[in-house]
Amino acid sequence: MGILQGEALMNDASGLVSLKFAVAVAMGTMIFTVGGATVEFMKVAIGGILAGFVVSWLYGRSLRFLSRWGGDEPATQIVLLFLLPFASYLIAEHIGVSGILAAVAAGMTITRSGVMRRAPLAMRLRAKQYLGDAGICL
Repeated sequence: MGILQGEALMNDASGLVSLKFAVAVAMGTMIFTVGGATVEFMKVAIGGILAGFVVSWLYGRSLRFLSRWGGDEPATQIVLLFLLPFASYLIAEHIGVSGILAAVAAGMTITRSGVMRRAPLAMRLRAKQYLGDAGICL
């Protein structure tokens, strides 16, 4: 089931990137040729996916550094986890590749990496308590 959900996310993101190209052609800011559109789509798509992988790798490294430096504080990890898709989107858009594909790739990479599964049980329970407290306040 997880593979199907990931594939659906990639299809949605690819469709949005294609829509971006169609709007650019309709607005007259891009001249459409099959070869040019294919090359540009591949650059934007592969660049977005790579940006998402890099941001999620940096996220994993920063979590390891923070856990050594300041302990396993769940609030810090949760905030960083919530910022991950936004950071990957903004970084990818800044370098001119697909932010949507970057956010999807970052989320899929973090899910597959098992960062949260490898965390100690006490830290995971504190994280769930923190999320429960935040949910009550909202």
